[in-house]
Amino acid sequence: MNEIYIIQVELEYSKDEILEIMGKPTEPGNIFIYEKENYIIQFEKFHNKWRLILRKR
Repeated sequence: MNEIYIIQVELEYSKDEILEIMGKPTEPGNIFIYEKENYIIQFEKFHNKWRLILRKR
């Protein structure tokens, strides 16, 4: 395997902390999506934590 295309990490950040760090999402909603260069950064609520998903386009 030469490249990793998806990584998922569980975070103990609050919604407000994520928005403060990342700014306004590219696509608003219950799932925050940010588009940066060749990557899509997604935050979604998972039980009492937030899941960060990093995908390569």
